[in-house]
Amino acid sequence: MKEKCWTFSLRRLILKPTQTLIIAAILLFNCFSIMAQTSVKVKGVVTSEADGFPLTGVNVVQKGSTNGVVTDLDGNFELTVPVGSVIEVSYIGFIPQTQQVTGGASRITLIYVKTPSPWTK
Repeated sequence: MKEKCWTFSLRRLILKPTQTLIIAAILLFNCFSIMAQTSVKVKGVVTSEADGFPLTGVNVVQKGSTNGVVTDLDGNFELTVPVGSVIEVSYIGFIPQTQQVTGGASRITLIYVKTPSPWTK
């Protein structure tokens, strides 16, 4: 009885161009899904501490970048940032605030404190 001898053949490893393209596409889409998991969409509302009314036109920016938005008429904002980044909130006449984004953070309510006026006693 003759035994079969399995040998290593490079011809079996060479892929056709279509197979190579399919494998590359699968790897590429897996990389995109991994990168997407490191960002979180943060939604929030910015209100004034004095009267509780929403503030329109407040700058909400990811610290150290140009990624940012401005609050709408109801004080709402929506921003996609990497987990662990810091959000800076600034508005004329109010004290600037920062808030760190954690993995579970999806809704932030910021109550803004008015800057003390140097002309009031």
